[in-house]
Amino acid sequence: MGPQVVIIGMDMRSQRKKDRIMPPATYDLLKRTVDSLPAGPQHLVVLSGIPLIFPKASL
Repeated sequence: MGPQVVIIGMDMRSQRKKDRIMPPATYDLLKRTVDSLPAGPQHLVVLSGIPLIFPKASL
């Protein structure tokens, strides 16, 4: 994808609970990781096992 794109993949399957997606420590790690990225890339792609939008499927 080139030097202008950074990809961060998060595997949160072992941390997911019924009442939370990620524990606070993982949010902190994600923030520290993004904050430590070099200045060159213009795009950040975040891969997550949890959908941000879950469309309602009509059956």
